[in-house]
Amino acid sequence: MTKEWFNLSEITSFSGTHSTVQGNRKLANREAWQKRKCQIGKGYEYHIDSLPQETQAYLAAQAESAAVVEASQASPEFLAGKAIAQKRVEAKALDAKQLDRIKQQGAAELMQLTGKARLRADVKLCILAAYDTYLIPFIRQNQKVAGERLFAEQFNEHALGFDHSTYEVVAYIRWNYPRRWQKLLNEEGAAALGGRYKADKKSKIDREPKMQQMAQGLIYNEPEINGSHLREILIAHSELNNLNWDVPSVSKMREWLKRFKAEHPLLIAKLNNPDDFKNRYMPAFGKANANVIRINQLWELDSTPTDVHLTDGRYSIIGAIDIYSRRPIVILQPTSNSEAVCLLMRKAMLAFGVPESVKIDNGKDYKSKRVTSVFQSLGIKTLIAPPFSGDAKPSIERFFGTWSHGIAKLLPGYGGHDVASREKLQSRASFADQIMKKGAKDIEISLSAKELQIIIDDWIEHYYNHNIHGTTKEKPIVRWNSQRTTLRTIENERALDVLLSPIPASGSSPAGKRTVAKDVGIAVNGFSYVSADLGALVGSDVFCSWNPDNIGEIYVFNSAKLEFICKVKCPELVDEKISLAELGLAAKRQQNAKITEQKAALRKAKNSVNLGDAARNVIAAAKKRNSSMAFMPQPSEPAQSGLLHQASFASDLTPVKPTLSPENFQALRQEQIELEKAKEIAVNAKPRFKNDYEQFIWILNQAKQRKLTGEEIVIREEYKKAQPKWAKQAAFMVGENEEKQQEQK
Repeated sequence: MTKEWFNLSEITSFSGTHSTVQGNRKLANREAWQKRKCQIGKGYEYHIDSLPQETQAYLAAQAESAAVVEASQASPEFLAGKAIAQKRVEAKALDAKQLDRIKQQGAAELMQLTGKARLRADVKLCILAAYDTYLIPFIRQNQKVAGERLFAEQFNEHALGFDHSTYEVVAYIRWNYPRRWQKLLNEEGAAALGGRYKADKKSKIDREPKMQQMAQGLIYNEPEINGSHLREILIAHSELNNLNWDVPSVSKMREWLKRFKAEHPLLIAKLNNPDDFKNRYMPAFGKANANVIRINQLWELDSTPTDVHLTDGRYSIIGAIDIYSRRPIVILQPTSNSEAVCLLMRKAMLAFGVPESVKIDNGKDYKSKRVTSVFQSLGIKTLIAPPFSGDAKPSIERFFGTWSHGIAKLLPGYGGHDVASREKLQSRASFADQIMKKGAKDIEISLSAKELQIIIDDWIEHYYNHNIHGTTKEKPIVRWNSQRTTLRTIENERALDVLLSPIPASGSSPAGKRTVAKDVGIAVNGFSYVSADLGALVGSDVFCSWNPDNIGEIYVFNSAKLEFICKVKCPELVDEKISLAELGLAAKRQQNAKITEQKAALRKAKNSVNLGDAARNVIAAAKKRNSSMAFMPQPSEPAQSGLLHQASFASDLTPVKPTLSPENFQALRQEQIELEKAKEIAVNAKPRFKNDYEQFIWILNQAKQRKLTGEEIVIREEYKKAQPKWAKQAAFMVGENEEKQQEQK
């Protein structure tokens, strides 16, 4: 029904009337317009027939235009398209979860690929990572296709920095190849990039008016719809209503969509959701952090050498920081490599959840095929900073600076952040002291890597997270707790350990893969892992992962479906309970640190000024001050895949450790401290060895007096494998000497 009565405020906006309410009131009184009391509010309403002729013509045109629009939108085809689009919008959250499941399942399947298929998948994932970063400035200028063409051109000219091995696998690409790979990755997972391709059918597009009208209705309600989804909806509607539409192929539908959007750019821009557009095409550099609006939307990752000298040697800090909240997390590792990055991601994902994207630098440790495959397979978008651009990751760089220029200076062993600061520390000693102590080290080294890790974690948890950040003007803990975001989480920690700890590659077998042998079972690093359950699997290919808490055990999965089969053990290592971290440390260091009497005397002289206590006091005070506030748990949903399920099943076989009371815990802790001190004295007292044989004999003698360290056990077993004849002779000599000593007694 057409509206007939209008108040003065409405009349003011019509053509042919005064621009003010007062002017129209005078005109109405002068011309005696027909009026009545307003149905809502005060004042009068005036009938349309009393208005000026120009105004009546304007209202008639408006009513006719509205009727045309209403009639168009009332058509069955338009309404059908609108209803379907609304259902698709409602199902978008479910589609996102399905996409996440596809990516995680694809990550599990990627681990099964071998040979050329795995190589193709890894190389394409690396190209896609560079492709995503390369297109960001083009997308911001609405020039995505131009960016795609330029990317392909520069790739083919070897101008993008890819190494020779990449071009051995993918020698040439067309501009739309990465787009096809991205679609394949989203729909079928990372493993599909190894060689499973689908060919698009070709056909002519049919200009059916009603089909066009329905397609326009879908675009009106969902501007981001793609050609594939649009085609599926049209086919379904045609089949259900017996319309016999000749629906075009996917490629032709994409061409039609592209042309329609080019002809109606303002309409498409108006219909698009600006916030969704920013989230989908988030800039990687510069002021991109301004678009980060939720926790876990973006992390920055980086590594830096520690400025504190440790008894274990020089370590690196590998860190991550959530950009929205500025909540950091770090680990200490001997070197920053792909293994260290994976360990950091394990710790961070268990504490924070799975991130949407990460910003990394151009280093080999972060751009390695292993790390890239993990990111791409789990649906974590990677943004790569250009070389020599430290300001591209300002948040993590600033965090490292806060640590190194703050409390790190109070720790024993601090050697300065750079050459200038180190020279300044050295110049604090008087000239006489420098002459008298010539040859002695000027830095006290007393902290181990484990102790420094505890100090950094406590400093972050109880100090850094409770101080106002200079950029956000909020405390990280307050900013994290202020937003209730549903996080993607890994529910089973042991399952994540299994996924991140495949056994190393050997010969032609990639990481995680082995063939069960009839004589040695499963061979890893020269050790034999056996179990009665392997009898039926001789000659079969299996997938294996370490037990992270004991390298004497590995988990065995079916190679095809990644179903858990059994646990197998190495008789030589299983009872020693050496962790995966201890194995890596022993493998990287074959020499032991020796603490001399001169160092001990130097430490004793400095006991009166214990900077370590000062650092711990700062953290302890912050811990006491902020103990009442903690990070609130966010809503979460499990990140599941087939391999995670099977890994969880395997982890259930490991018995749960009983909970200790505080009194028992303190007693055991004190006993452990005393044992570590005794072990440290024994280890530090070891002599310098002329050769490996002499070291092996010393270890055999030590084994009769105390429990060996994990590193000593690895050295002993490696020598037995490498020199079985000399090892046997040494064991005989040690046993003979023991018998003579007993006879003398």
